Amino acid sequence: NDSDTFVELLTQDFGFPVSDIRQLRDDHHQRMPTRRNIIAAMRWLVKDAHDGDHLFFHYSGHGSQETDEAGEEMDGRDETIVPSDYNSSGMISDDDLRKMLVQNLPKGARLTVVMDCCHSGTGLDLPYKASLRGSTIE
Repeated sequence: NDSDTFVELLTQDFGFPVSDIRQLRDDHHQRMPTRRNIIAAMRWLVKDAHDGDHLFFHYSGHGSQETDEAGEEMDGRDETIVPSDYNSSGMISDDDLRKMLVQNLPKGARLTVVMDCCHSGTGLDLPYKASLRGSTIE
């Protein structure tokens, strides 16, 4: 399971305490990745962040797209992550992810995000674009 692999990586290789990790799983009734639980976990992640903190967010699940109501996407579509209860609660857009995870970070806090899902290339809607040319990043 990808989620377990990342928990093991964070605790054994990078020294994160288990108490600093929130893991949601669709095979664990108390930790289902519902929209409400995902949003609560993201808020928990950034709420007490300080200068010098290194935060890690990993999402492994379904990704999709929906109509961009704000009109800021060139293709007219927002990228989304798909909570387990999306049929009743909706998806979580790249705009929402950026607002919850990035915009609330204090200066000097670092956030690493790994999104293992479809449509994840602009999953946080960041204003940066990088391209690889051989061994050079532009």
